Amino acid sequence: MRRFCRLLFLNSLLSISICKAQNPAHLVADEFKEHFNVEEKQLETVEELLLKMKKLAHSRSFAGREFGHDAVEDSKKEVAISTQQGTIDKKVSPFLFEGDIFLSRRQAVDILKALSKDKTKRLRRSFVSDKTATWKTLPIKYRFHESIDFYTISQIIAAIRFWEDSTCITFENVSDAPEGDYIEFFSGQG
Repeated sequence: MRRFCRLLFLNSLLSISICKAQNPAHLVADEFKEHFNVEEKQLETVEELLLKMKKLAHSRSFAGREFGHDAVEDSKKEVAISTQQGTIDKKVSPFLFEGDIFLSRRQAVDILKALSKDKTKRLRRSFVSDKTATWKTLPIKYRFHESIDFYTISQIIAAIRFWEDSTCITFENVSDAPEGDYIEFFSGQG
């Protein structure tokens, strides 16, 4: 079976205009289905797991104080990651880890389990604990969805060159969706 690894390219410059007659929740679900091959039920599960993570982190940070209704609602608001990036649309933010990462259900479960473990035990040091989550072959193939403009493509290419210069990872641009794993940059709801 073909697996896809696609990055949700969240940038306020790339927002898609939305027809007011359409339900925004369905637009988000449709986008995740198209670009990540994710069904709406899985989105709901990931959203629930992320909320559990936030509640656990809040409990640890604030000595057991309750994670209130306002905090739940705040987690559904637009998110600003940096002054240079702009905001992440509130329709997308409930499904994102740390504001800009879309996790699979399995990744969300693994992170929640790790957060739930006894903090007094020393954790094993490892860059990646899930060996199935690493790229098996280099270069890593990537492509640009037709929704991305030329200026944005040039910014992404500059970032890829930086990663290649700073790490041992290499990338290869492909025009069509290849067999196996690859990254797709696209203009999303964020």
